Amino acid sequence: MSENNFFQLLELPDRASVTSEEIQHFLNELLDIYSLYLQTGISLIREEVISKAFELHLKDPSFSFII
Repeated sequence: MSENNFFQLLELPDRASVTSEEIQHFLNELLDIYSLYLQTGISLIREEVISKAFELHLKDPSFSFII
């Protein structure tokens, strides 16, 4: 993979193209997974929480989440 291709994968989405419904959907998914993590304490689920939080931050840069 060339360096240019790698950076293309990291491009942020156009914030104007992300709807509030999409943001709410991602937030709901994150909260569901986080709830599961709190119930189980499984590290693999924790990693999924971090991944979902990162995805949400890419869609909405004002979003932050500390686990």
